Amino acid sequence: MGLLQRLRTPISNTKGIALIMAVSAVSLLIYIAMEVMYDSNVEYIVNSQSLSGLKAYYAAKAGMDISLLRIKIYQTVKQKMGSNASQIPYLEQIWRFPLVWPLEISEGTSSIEKDEANKAVKESLMDATFRTDIEDEGSKIDLNDLASSSKTLAEITKKQVLQIFESEKRDNPDFNTKYSSYRFPELVNYISDWMSSKREGLNGGEKSAPYRDYKADGFPPNRGFRTVRELRLVPGMSDELYDLMEPRVTIYGLKGINPNSASKEVLMTLDPGITAEVAKKIQDRVNDSDQGGPFKGGEEGISAFWAFVTGPAGARLEQDPKTIPIVIDSMVSFKISSTGLFSGTARKITAIVLDLNQSAQRTSDLLKKDKKDEKPPDPAEKKPHLLALARRSPTASRSSRPSQNRTHTKGSPSNCLLV
Repeated sequence: MGLLQRLRTPISNTKGIALIMAVSAVSLLIYIAMEVMYDSNVEYIVNSQSLSGLKAYYAAKAGMDISLLRIKIYQTVKQKMGSNASQIPYLEQIWRFPLVWPLEISEGTSSIEKDEANKAVKESLMDATFRTDIEDEGSKIDLNDLASSSKTLAEITKKQVLQIFESEKRDNPDFNTKYSSYRFPELVNYISDWMSSKREGLNGGEKSAPYRDYKADGFPPNRGFRTVRELRLVPGMSDELYDLMEPRVTIYGLKGINPNSASKEVLMTLDPGITAEVAKKIQDRVNDSDQGGPFKGGEEGISAFWAFVTGPAGARLEQDPKTIPIVIDSMVSFKISSTGLFSGTARKITAIVLDLNQSAQRTSDLLKKDKKDEKPPDPAEKKPHLLALARRSPTASRSSRPSQNRTHTKGSPSNCLLV
């Protein structure tokens, strides 16, 4: 058979097609297997992260529960000891000392204590870790006090907020150079306008004008701050200024500063005369029982605090100490931060412990003080007004003039003059 004839003959052998179909089937099976493995791995990772997040959350919750117990123990001891509580060494460490699980073992720990600690960790069902920190939230500056119904508290709070920037300008040359011409009182007015119900702003004009670029309704909201982060929305507030204010302010204040637990930065806002050096001396005194330890509560403790500030601490106050809000009673406002960690996944829980009754009582006391400090009206100031009224209407004057012969009857006032 010639070559030309073989080329014209149809091919009847199908062995090659079977091989191609077998290779295609194997390839398809491999592809399906890879997809199943990929989906399984993704599902496993997602479920694993969910499980790790759940364990981290409950670890943080366990730390939160222990922290609440520590605060309760601290308040109970304070209440039982009364005025003698300040004499108990390391009482504040009940809540102040950070709690970490598993327990950190220091170098000075004996071998027996180390073995007991390690044994407790092994016997525990907790396979996650957590860390809790408790801060005194009440000793920060309460932003909402800028719009307080107490004029005294509102004015004092404004001075304290301004002192944050003045202290930074004094201690930070770069900050002073950058903000030498910045009008911080206007910034504080914008913060107050956020809460004010008035239409006009403290800086003049409509207070809503600076918010027109936000392209959103409801600014300013005419209410108190609900979170400190809302400060970032205030006109004129930069990231740098916010970072400066954030650790010093709160919305859960106690209407006063507790020098036994306040930070150095917060202490410096009490008065321009309290410098960083003076604030450090105050903290050294509070933390050292040999120097006197924490200041006692009540008016006696407040007087002792100012005596120390102006005496051994060497501060020259620019304000009357009586106008500066100091509270050295049992702390009732705490911020708890609990962070749980498991397999690289972290969860954080933040809680505020606040005694609303004591905070309201503090505000009530300030309002009573404002009312007491108000100058009573001078009766002599009303005489010209009465005379003018008598000249305008002699008849009314005669009819309203008290009569000595008038009889008094129940339910009918006899000696009244409406002005």
